[in-house]
Amino acid sequence: MLDPLLVGSSVQVKPLYQLLAVLGGTQLLGIVGAVIAPPWVAGMAVLLENLYLKPKI
Repeated sequence: MLDPLLVGSSVQVKPLYQLLAVLGGTQLLGIVGAVIAPPWVAGMAVLLENLYLKPKI
């Protein structure tokens, strides 16, 4: 599975999280879930970083 390595490097999300997203999406929605889940995880990672992990000025 190259998806976690390729997508993870382009959106700066760890490959383990991408792999878990693909596996979880596959379990919930099948092939469609495997395609939809990684962008959602990447979006949530960016949202969490911007809301909680960056220092407020």
